[in-house]
Amino acid sequence: MVCKECGRDSYVIVIVPCGKGSGPYVMELCMKCAIRSGKYCVSHEVAHIGYSDGTTACIICVHDIVAEKMSSADGYLERITDNIDGDDLESLDDWLDMVGPIYGGRPRALLSALAARSLRTGVTVDEVTERIISARSAAEILPDYW
Repeated sequence: MVCKECGRDSYVIVIVPCGKGSGPYVMELCMKCAIRSGKYCVSHEVAHIGYSDGTTACIICVHDIVAEKMSSADGYLERITDNIDGDDLESLDDWLDMVGPIYGGRPRALLSALAARSLRTGVTVDEVTERIISARSAAEILPDYW
């Protein structure tokens, strides 16, 4: 197949997310271009998943952060829910009620969202948590459609 970035014929093609916009949702790239794009995790040898805001993250890296911080998941949930209120708290609670059973509980679902956002923005989980608390809104970790 031909790489859509460099035009070379490549035996291995990686399908990576394109990002936000009206164009195609994925692009077929050779390994070199996939790595250069920043949408391929060299550590886990897997393409990133795309998010509706155009950012990407390695889902295995997300799971690694969740596993590393799982003992603090209840604390993250408590800190965030204690510091937001009104419609923002209701939106977060509704989302956690919906996805919590899929993730194995509300704390794990929240931690997964925090981990994904941290990887997508290049900051730590604690920094994402502090931004949520400062804004008194969990909007940055909730899906766009929520």
